[in-house]
Amino acid sequence: MQVTVANFSQANENERFDAQFFKPEYVESYNKVINGRYSQLSDIAHITDGNHLKIAEDFDATEGVRYLRGQDLGTDMMLNDRHIVHIPVKVYDSLKRSHIYQNDVLITIVGANTGLVGLVYAPPKKLVANCKLGIARAYKGKVHPGYLYSFLTSQYGQHQILRSVRGGGQTGLILPDMRQLIITRLSDTFEKVVNDIVLTGHEKYIDSKETFLNAQRFLLSALGLSNWQPKHQLSFVKNYCDAQAAQRFDAEYFQPKYDEIVKAIKRCPGGWDTLGNIASVKKCVEVGSDAYMDEGDIPFVRVSNISPFEITEEKYISDNLYAELSEHQPKQGEILLSKDGTPGLAYHLNRFSGLNSPPLAAYYV
Repeated sequence: MQVTVANFSQANENERFDAQFFKPEYVESYNKVINGRYSQLSDIAHITDGNHLKIAEDFDATEGVRYLRGQDLGTDMMLNDRHIVHIPVKVYDSLKRSHIYQNDVLITIVGANTGLVGLVYAPPKKLVANCKLGIARAYKGKVHPGYLYSFLTSQYGQHQILRSVRGGGQTGLILPDMRQLIITRLSDTFEKVVNDIVLTGHEKYIDSKETFLNAQRFLLSALGLSNWQPKHQLSFVKNYCDAQAAQRFDAEYFQPKYDEIVKAIKRCPGGWDTLGNIASVKKCVEVGSDAYMDEGDIPFVRVSNISPFEITEEKYISDNLYAELSEHQPKQGEILLSKDGTPGLAYHLNRFSGLNSPPLAAYYV
């Protein structure tokens, strides 16, 4: 059992009586920051949040202005490009206080993922957020945005954010508390070095995405599919023997667009093979929601955490359960492939995965 003793005056001054606020590690981090040179966040950045309107009916997956939600900020501190949604330009124009610009620092301020931080490095011309994201816009000459982002992702920033979380059913960080976060200040030279490192990291991340797209284009070109556009046909004819051979009777399986891809692969001059002949394939395990933990050292990654560029951490499992799942612990160099929910998502687990190690994780994909 963990016990903390706090003076009534401290609780009264902060208007907080909950144990969360007085967790020893949070108090220790806070004391270290205030014992040095620091700035209050509201003194070095403009603070606002996303819109509070109910505009879900205006969501669109393809056109309009990108609309950021809390789930769009990944645990790798980058914007998540999966499940992008948009809103009409006319709605965007009415949400000026929630517009997002380059170098804005974003913080998730509602829900279990409160405290995720992101830096807007290369946004589209128009970008807006909902109320689950707090926005800190550094004042020019007051602080480098990359340094601010870096501090808020550090132990000392994260402990302050988590310490400030309020609420019962739905927890979150309110803007007045966000404004009172304190930021350690070091020499401008040091802060600029940190800023430059962060910006370089974001630039390399964007370059990696472009490299990945170029690789895809190169592969499609080699298969003769550079200009190929899949067409979903409402009707087509297949023989009964085809269904019998495939042991499938659903129309989706026999869509002609899939045959076009298979034929292109089989025409490849270098030959072809099935996945089972060139790699061992193993199904992983689902431990059940009762085993999930919101914090921990061993991430349990599900389909929703997989993308070609990253594995996000949202749920964790205990050390004991991890030990029981020895057959379901992926190794460096393996490829994770989703088969349920959103089938076909793949990630190459390499030394730059960003996951805690060792141990790495147990997965259900």
